[in-house]
Amino acid sequence: MTVKSTVHGIVKGASEVGADVGKVAVKATEEAIKAAGDVGADVSEATKHAVTGAMEAADEIGTGASKAVRDVLVKSIKGAKDVIKEPFK
Repeated sequence: MTVKSTVHGIVKGASEVGADVGKVAVKATEEAIKAAGDVGADVSEATKHAVTGAMEAADEIGTGASKAVRDVLVKSIKGAKDVIKEPFK
């Protein structure tokens, strides 16, 4: 599994059980970034992949989720604004 697919699955799963996908997206992204740093991986690459996974899952969930996840990631995750561009709406 990759960082992107892991975060994607967590966010999609959260939606399926009615959890707050914004909060889950932030926590999953934070933990993926932390884990990357803990093992000496490139944190900026981990950030890019985690944010992309969260946004792709949110896009699949729907427009409301996409906007909510985008807004909370941009506010909470350093570097997310640089990753979140089109096609994410």
